[in-house]
Amino acid sequence: MVWGAKPQDAIRVMGSKLINTHLQDGFGELDDHLPPGVGIADWAEIVKALREVKFDRPWMLEVVGRKDGRKIPELRDFGLEKAMVIGISYLKYFTERS
Repeated sequence: MVWGAKPQDAIRVMGSKLINTHLQDGFGELDDHLPPGVGIADWAEIVKALREVKFDRPWMLEVVGRKDGRKIPELRDFGLEKAMVIGISYLKYFTERS
């Protein structure tokens, strides 16, 4: 959620005014900085919205490998390289489908 809105809805509202992305996943409670595909974000809809508004700038991932405050212990030390590979692969899957 972004300011109480789903990310895909916020993207559509911003439209051509959108100049940067902060792509990460989580479980809706904390700023987890998990890679796309690990949390609950609807990435098919997010990618669809970015395509609809013709977002043609870099898609910036903001992930961290270690975050002590994550509620799921197994995800507290995910590993940065693993987070990047998973996030990029997951987004690539959706961008190639659309």
